[in-house]
Amino acid sequence: MAKKTSANTSLYPIGSYLFDPGKCLLKWKDESIELTIRESKILEMLYERKKTVVKREDILRRFWGTSDFYTSRSLDVFVSKLRKYLKKDPSIQLQTVRGEGVKMIF
Repeated sequence: MAKKTSANTSLYPIGSYLFDPGKCLLKWKDESIELTIRESKILEMLYERKKTVVKREDILRRFWGTSDFYTSRSLDVFVSKLRKYLKKDPSIQLQTVRGEGVKMIF
């Protein structure tokens, strides 16, 4: 469940992190990680569909407009970066489901 802040933006709890998609920030304790707009949008999409597989094609078409090999590899890089950002909480997993997509579990 998203928390509303005083500025009327939503903060999403992801394990021990707080995610602010409006500011493209991922917060852990006193640390803030600035995300790119695309990183933020992908994380938001995974959060909104947590515990379900988000199809690669859906992510690629939404954020790149295509699903060719090169953009597919770009998605892998973005997911890898998000895993790195979220690594301080081992209860959070971004699982790649071969041939299908990505699933966020926490």
